This record gives sequence, structure tokens and C-alpha cells, in this order.
Amino acid sequence: MLQSAQHCDDWRETGAELVRVLRPGRRMVSAEMCLEGERFEGRVNADVHIRQWYDKMFPGGRSDISNYSGEELCSLIGSAVTGAQSMDWRGIELFWGRKSEGHS
Repeated sequence: MLQSAQHCDDWRETGAELVRVLRPGRRMVSAEMCLEGERFEGRVNADVHIRQWYDKMFPGGRSDISNYSGEELCSLIGSAVTGAQSMDWRGIELFWGRKSEGHS
């Protein structure tokens, strides 16, 4: 799922539904562009050109965009899958886990 967590208000509810319809043994993978937090701000502020582009694209900020980090997805739905993990890779928040074979 790409950029899916930004399009729902309650990822705990949406994540539970996604796990419910996922076939046993299959993997759930989420990739979200990091849009908030210290890591994001650090990247934007690392280069004056990026900061200027960002300010032009979002003059009033982006408070209306929901955002869930990989760590937040792990805490919200990680218990519903086995092997839940997350990482930040080049500004992309990744989350993954597998539905247990025993769950239908």
C-alpha cells in the first residue's frame, strides 16, 4: 500500500479491516512519505532550496494531512500481524508484517 495511511482518519480501524481481508500467510506492506516530525523537518531544513520550495508549495503548512509513521503503525496494528517491523528509508516510512497462517 503506497501512501494509504494518509487517506484515512483512524488507521487502527482501517488497519484492522485490511488485516481481516488479508489472506493468511500474506504480507502487509505500507510505504508512506514522511511528512512530519523531526526527521522530516531536518530534511527540509538541510538545504535552503528545499526549504524555499517547501514553503512555496505549502504556504500555510500541512496540518490537514494525516500522517502515521512506521513506528505508529507498529503500535496501532502490529499485534494483528506477526513479525511487524518498521524503518525509515530515504524519507519513506515503511511498515510490514504477515498475517498468521492460523487466522482466517
